[in-house]
Order: sequence, then C-alpha cells, then structure tokens
Amino acid sequence: MSLSIAVIALLLGLASFGLGWLMTWLGVTIALRGIRQADNEPWFERARRVYPARQLVAYNAVFWPVYFGVLLFVMLAQAPISRGASLSAAIGGFALSLGSLVEGNRLERRLSRPSRQPGATGIALHWILTSPGLFVFATMLALIPTRMGWAAVAVLTLGTAIATFFVSGAWLTLLVRFGLAGPASPRLTEIVERAATRVGIRPRAIFELRSPNSMALALPVSQSLVFTMPILDALEDDELVALAVHELGHLNEPRIVYMTQVAGAYLSVVSVAAIPLAGSYGVGAAVVPLAVFFLGRLVLGRFGRRMEERSDELGHAHEGETAGTYARALEKMYEANLMPVVGPLKEVHPHLYDRMITAGVTPDYPRPMPPPRNFMAHLPSIVILFLFWVWLGSIFAPSNQIDGESEALTDFQGRHAFPVGLPSPVGNGSLT
Repeated sequence: MSLSIAVIALLLGLASFGLGWLMTWLGVTIALRGIRQADNEPWFERARRVYPARQLVAYNAVFWPVYFGVLLFVMLAQAPISRGASLSAAIGGFALSLGSLVEGNRLERRLSRPSRQPGATGIALHWILTSPGLFVFATMLALIPTRMGWAAVAVLTLGTAIATFFVSGAWLTLLVRFGLAGPASPRLTEIVERAATRVGIRPRAIFELRSPNSMALALPVSQSLVFTMPILDALEDDELVALAVHELGHLNEPRIVYMTQVAGAYLSVVSVAAIPLAGSYGVGAAVVPLAVFFLGRLVLGRFGRRMEERSDELGHAHEGETAGTYARALEKMYEANLMPVVGPLKEVHPHLYDRMITAGVTPDYPRPMPPPRNFMAHLPSIVILFLFWVWLGSIFAPSNQIDGESEALTDFQGRHAFPVGLPSPVGNGSLT
C-alpha cells in the first residue's frame, strides 16, 4: 500500500469520526429539548421522552456507518485511489460509528445513576451481545466478493464460524479470560438454585457479566444463564428468583423452537450469500437466500414472542408466596434501564404494561403513550452526510480518473462486494 493511500485512509477516518460525533451530538441535543426541565417526572415518562435520543444513537452507531462505508467504497472505487477503497471504506464506517458511540456514552452517563455509569467497553459489549447477527453481517460484508468462488466460500465459512461462536455461548469463555465475566457469586448461585427447585430445570453454568445494563440472558445451546451485575444490585433476592424462573423457561423450550433459534443464528450468513450468487448467476439467484432470510426473521419473531409469553407465565406461576413479585422484578429492571413501559412497535417482548397486568399487577399509573417520533433529531445526520458526499464527489469525481483506471476498477469490482442491504440483528439468546 502506498503512503498516499494510507494518508487518505487516515484522514477519512479522522473526518468520519468527527462527523459521527457531530451529527450525534446535534441529534441528541434536538431530541432532548425540554428533558432537563422534566428531570422530576416519573421514571416511566422520562423513559418515554428520552427514547428518541437513545434510538438516534443506535442508528448513528450501527446503521448509518454500514451505508456510509458502502457508499464510500462505491465512490472511492471510481477514483484514482481505487485500490485503497476497501480499506478506506472500512476505516470510514468504523470511525463514524466510534464517533457516534463517544457521544452515546456521554448520553448514557447523563441518564444513568452514578453507581452504574457505563464505559465505552460496556456499551460495546452490550451491542455485541444484543446484536451478534449484525456483527457477523458487517464482517462478511467487508470481505465478500461479488462472484462465487473459493474466496466467497472462505468468507461464508468465516461467517458461519463467527455465528457458531455466538450461538454456542463460546463468547463467554473469551469474556471470562478478559475479566468481563465470571462465575456466579454464592448469592446468585443460591438464587438460581431456588428457582431451579421450583421448576425442575437446572442450568449447566451461571455467569455474572460486567455490563452497564440490567438484564438476564438465557443461552439454550450451552444451557447457561447470564446475569449482569447491575441487575443483582437493582433487584431483591425474591425478585431475582422469579426472574431466574423466567430465564430457566427458555432453557426448556420445545425442540422445534430450539432448532429454529439455532438455525436463525445463521440467517446473516444466508443473506450475504446472495451477493456472490447474484454476481455469478444473475439477480434471480439471490431470490432464494433473501426469501429464506425474510421468512426466517418472520418465524423467529413469532416463535420468540410466544416463548417470551410462555416464560412470563412461568415466572408469574412460580413467583413465590408474595403476589406481584415477578411483576415488580420486571418493572424494576425496566426502570433501571430507563426503557419505555410501552414501546413504539410490537416486538418480541410484550410491552411492560401488558406483562405486568398478565402477571397479576396493574401499574399504579395510566398506560403511557408510546415514545414520540422525532424526525428533526435525525435531520442533522442526513444533512451532514449529504454535504460530505457532495464534498467527496467534488474531489474524487470520475473526471479525475487516470488513464487505464477502468480496467483496474473492473478487476477490483470482481474481488469485492457491493452490498445490497442491512438485515435485522439475529440474537444469540433470550433477553428478559
């Protein structure tokens, strides 16, 4: 790689980092207008009002960088530095995401209790745990060629290996090695044992995870339970027992559901396979893998919803002598995470308000409205990125190409991908 290409990649990375931070800062500022005056509002109303800002960080840190990298690659592939387009695009997308996460970290520190201030490692860990399919997809997207061959097979094999790493729970071993997770404390061990005695389901392993979020996670393949450290502080022992019962229910789901969830972990690999298939055999060859992806997502969503409702029933039925223990556990967890009581869409997990009523407790406040939509908060991202494209286009316009570039570009395109879209993340476990 020539020095000029390395310098350009570095400058693009620095510019992208600044863009990511700026557009996220502006968007968050717009989304949080009036929130400071609302600090004394009930937590459920505050969670509803800050949700647009948190969602903006998610879009700016995950979705925009992928498309940013794709468009950057397409633009640079037509420039005299086309042989450095892949590296520059990858650096640009990563830097844009990193800049957004820096501002996102500041937002979470502002919203969180001082005792559980999230760090950059914690936020990155949360993204990897909750969206492993997205990590698999992004990795393959950066490497997959546009034609089927040994290179494409190698990338698809790599994606399959990464997906297996997540769905099998092997990532826990890595986190333990780096000190981000560890075996359950005596307190948590006793709590899970009480839950296991009630339902007759015992996990093979229990872990505690250093994460800024309060949550519990079931890993059906490894038959393991994971609890984050903040949730152990937020909930009483009886509430944790009821929550553990819910998670144990995910370890004893019907076989057809288990097999579907395992297969679902590889949907990202299937979707990316459409790229070299289309390049070698025509667009029609991409129909089958894309159809499998979308159908798989639909089936996973429906199965996931039913299994969450099933585990909620189990948690309520075995909540112990004190009525409402399970409902209180759910409410405390949502409050600790500052998550809306009623979400904007129908998701795998039912709305907290409905879950509490199903668990026999009617909240002592009216059903809140879903979080508001705030298009204006996303406007800075759209405007800034558009102006950046215009500026880059004026620098790397096709008219500036050198002689013979078209042949180099044709060769380059044959070895690299032109991504066609971004699928939804595929989870590797069941989050309460």
